[in-house]
Amino acid sequence: MADFEWSPLLAEHYIEQVAAGMTVDMLMTHRNEWIAIGPQDTIETATERMRGYFDQLPVVDGETVHGLLLRSDIQDSATPTDLVAQHVRCGETIGVVPQRAGLDQAVEILRSNQACFVRDTTTGDYCGLLHFADLNKQAFRMYCYMWISAIEMGMADFVSRGVPNSSDWLRYLAEHRQVQVLGRLEFDRRNNVELSDVETLELSDLVKVMGSNGSLLGQLGVSKTQYEECSKKVVTFRNDIMHPVRAIIRRHEDVNQLHGRLEQVHKLRSMVLSAIQDQDHVAG
Repeated sequence: MADFEWSPLLAEHYIEQVAAGMTVDMLMTHRNEWIAIGPQDTIETATERMRGYFDQLPVVDGETVHGLLLRSDIQDSATPTDLVAQHVRCGETIGVVPQRAGLDQAVEILRSNQACFVRDTTTGDYCGLLHFADLNKQAFRMYCYMWISAIEMGMADFVSRGVPNSSDWLRYLAEHRQVQVLGRLEFDRRNNVELSDVETLELSDLVKVMGSNGSLLGQLGVSKTQYEECSKKVVTFRNDIMHPVRAIIRRHEDVNQLHGRLEQVHKLRSMVLSAIQDQDHVAG
């Protein structure tokens, strides 16, 4: 049997496969869980059903889904006695996403829709509802963190090959981090845990080392300013998604910021992967 060699490029391959399998139906509210309203109900009834917790209600009559009633559409223009049917959004005014669409597509459609219906790819019926707040769910956090972990693995490999002597990169860290890293290494060794020096570094450390070493930074093919602008946003994003009690999205307007943060993740990921491939080419 051939030796199995783990590498950031192989990790990237597996992460891509897992990410492709993470779809909208992991985030959506299934149809049998909807808090809905009928088209012939009044706005007063709809407002009571929203109870201050919901900013929308699916409008359903039996098996027929008529559309969405948005709080923003009724709070100024509707009267309590108006029928829901007078204010429902339907047809092209509602976003629709396929049930098996990827999570990147979920972010894209939610940029322009507070909520959208999810269509069953087999029957064509609406099977769920996707709301911008669903992007706070653990499945989406895991999706984001997988891509960031790919960056961490890539950076660690890139640094260990580009600057193999730890004393040459340790000096780039703040004094308290040098103490923590060296202390962690010594503690692990006393407990017979053998890790490479670079494996003790956190993402923020790796970002600091790569941005401070002219040779490593030069291999990324970007300026120091471009690198720092991108990498610092990724570190902040990582910290946010690692705290389950810290909401990623609080308002609909935050979805555009989330989209931009994911773009920075993929931009940094692309930089690191390209640099690793260049290292492999030179070594080969």
